[in-house]
Amino acid sequence: MSEQILQRGNAVERSRTRTIAQVAMLGAVAGVLMNLEFPIPFLAPSFYQLDFSEVPVMVGTFAMGPVAGILIELVKILVHLVTKGTMTAGVGDVANFLFGCAYVVPAGLERSLTMIYSQEVENMCPVAQGVNHGAAPIPEEAKWVKSKEVKDISGLTHGVGWCAPQQGACKLTLNVKEGIIQEALVETIGCSGMTHSAAMAAEILPGRTVLEALNTDLVCDAINTAMRELFLQIAYGRTQSAFSEEGLPIGAGLEDLGKGLRSQVGTMYGTLKKGPRYLEMAEGYVTGIALDEDDLIIGYQFVNLGKMTDFIKKGDDPNTAWEKAAGQYGRVADAAKIIDPRTDKVID
Repeated sequence: MSEQILQRGNAVERSRTRTIAQVAMLGAVAGVLMNLEFPIPFLAPSFYQLDFSEVPVMVGTFAMGPVAGILIELVKILVHLVTKGTMTAGVGDVANFLFGCAYVVPAGLERSLTMIYSQEVENMCPVAQGVNHGAAPIPEEAKWVKSKEVKDISGLTHGVGWCAPQQGACKLTLNVKEGIIQEALVETIGCSGMTHSAAMAAEILPGRTVLEALNTDLVCDAINTAMRELFLQIAYGRTQSAFSEEGLPIGAGLEDLGKGLRSQVGTMYGTLKKGPRYLEMAEGYVTGIALDEDDLIIGYQFVNLGKMTDFIKKGDDPNTAWEKAAGQYGRVADAAKIIDPRTDKVID
């Protein structure tokens, strides 16, 4: 991922360098042409002179836009001042620059806003559009909305994504109000580097529109994919708050985490030869699995690490906190033996 970001940065830098070089070259050519001026015989006073310095300016404007045209115009004037000087204390040069900008800016804007059609389309005869029933309404926060702009999108929803080798995944939760992301919950699993990516994404996302977020590099493929899937959900009205009046409050994303504000993660492992191992349940870190006489799992013991940490922060010693945060599920009392799922040691 870091290599991809570096490559994109290099491409942007090359494009910027190329634009600067093109502006400089066209400005220099325009400056030289400005020096090659000649009078207009029989049509105007002798101090009226004609040059073709605006030709390179217009070429640059049409190719790179009105801002580039203004910069080329400026370079042209500077080249002229350096090579030929001024006889009007700069007034004529400033006037030339302003009149040139007044010409190239509208031309550049018109060019950039003009729709270009192929000759085949130009040759077609016009046919009126009869059917136009508008956008289909989608449910948003207990209202039916015909979304046409980003600001028409509101709701809380989720998206799940994965990285290219599918060794890690991300669950992304966004709370969007009038197109702006107000709340972001980023949960990752399976890849240690993704936690750092999630930290950056949690800083990047709030305050952006959903369209900006869709087109923003969120550092990790899994988070980018989750954003894409979430966008599809929210754009079609498939949100958790579709039928909730006024939507869900900012902070609703934390409800997915529970009191301990920890992601709900399940981790299990199994082999054909040795069978299953419960390692992590929603309740917490599994410390023992209870087996009956046939070595079938009939329950498990666990410790809630979030609660244990809270007990320690309140002043309990680690052993007391461990005991207070411990629990069990299933027929643990009927177990023939209890084993540690990580070491296979029998627990007394």
